[in-house]
Amino acid sequence: KATGHPVVLKLGTVTAKGADMYCYACDDEVKDPQLRDRLRHFGIDMMTAVKTSKSLGEMMYDMTMAADFSSICEVGADGKSLVQPVAGRTGGFMGLHNFG
Repeated sequence: KATGHPVVLKLGTVTAKGADMYCYACDDEVKDPQLRDRLRHFGIDMMTAVKTSKSLGEMMYDMTMAADFSSICEVGADGKSLVQPVAGRTGGFMGLHNFG
């Protein structure tokens, strides 16, 4: 309320330690030191709440671990390696290709 920024709270992440809160204006996760009192206003007791959903950090970790980087590393659309010798250097290779 003090900043006027729109904030969202992920109810499934509410525990006695806190909850996932995200500020759209700051584009970042935020903490609210008065969260317990604010939730109590709506009848939600943080001390007895049970986590039922993954936090943003846990979802980001899962996405990173599931990413298939092999399809974008070292192999082009034709299946040939993009690693090319550097002109004028012996034994030097570069994994980048200048498309233009």
